[in-house]
Amino acid sequence: MSNKISSITDRLDNMSEKSLDQRLYNVLLNVAKDHGTKVSKGMELKFSLTHEELGFLASAHRVSITKAMKSLIDCGKIIKNGKVLILT
Repeated sequence: MSNKISSITDRLDNMSEKSLDQRLYNVLLNVAKDHGTKVSKGMELKFSLTHEELGFLASAHRVSITKAMKSLIDCGKIIKNGKVLILT
């Protein structure tokens, strides 16, 4: 029960973030915390999430998620290898 409350609290805190890039990164970190694996470069998500699914999680439109994802990849916070994401 406490894990569920903590997860909901994290999601609510994340929604208050003004920057979509940071909001998306926080969403991915939360998903990686629950379902990712630790690798030398960071946390790895071996399953794919569509931009539509990420938009639902981050409360944003798919097109905005595409732009934010590109920004996160360009600044090095995310490494994309095919469908695998590594959060540094």
